[in-house]
Amino acid sequence: MTKHLYIIGNGFDLHHGINSSYKNFQEWMHENNPDVIEKVDEIYGFCDEEWWSDFENQLASLDAIRYSSEIANENRPDLTSDHCDGMWTDAQIEVENQLDELYSELRKCFREWIMNLNPPLESKKVKLIIQDSIFINFNYTKTLENLYGINQSNILHIHGCIDKYEDLILGHGKSHEEIVALNEEELPILPKDLNEYELNQFYEERANSYELHEQLARQAAISEWHCFSKKTCRRNN
Repeated sequence: MTKHLYIIGNGFDLHHGINSSYKNFQEWMHENNPDVIEKVDEIYGFCDEEWWSDFENQLASLDAIRYSSEIANENRPDLTSDHCDGMWTDAQIEVENQLDELYSELRKCFREWIMNLNPPLESKKVKLIIQDSIFINFNYTKTLENLYGINQSNILHIHGCIDKYEDLILGHGKSHEEIVALNEEELPILPKDLNEYELNQFYEERANSYELHEQLARQAAISEWHCFSKKTCRRNN
């Protein structure tokens, strides 16, 4: 019968001398992946130490209006071209590619950093009641297993752990509705389920305007931004 519940956060690992703070992640990134740091600055605006100290929450701070407008301006369709229709989605594709690449690289970097964290210090062990206890662990590390010898079946890693094939759950906590609400100047929603004729009509009606071009870029940014929210519904295996 379970008698004790422990809820473990990053303070537990920090107490054991593990360099697992977001500040440590920023330092590791500067040393090992400065090119990714530059991409973060380009897309989010200059990200200082305060930004990185709240890394996951700050992933929700993307100014989609500014960012998508800049991309749209850099990829404006030529309205005089006979192939203008094919250019309306240039900014959309660029936004999707840039954000998808950035978020993929951040996930890869974060996993590599976690895998290379220093081990916990034996001298920092604390008294835990092991028998008849279960543990909810918000950390990615296996300090409980490796230092305290706790059976993994008694531990729920909410965000995953550093097992080789385990997916780490990383991201901000904003819902799609909250993300949309952050964009006060959001453009009208594109109509859905149009047939080919209706879609052509839709493009033709906007042939003398860049609104559709910006609209596609904006919605791509919001969609990709939402994809980097944290999904925490999981079960322990």
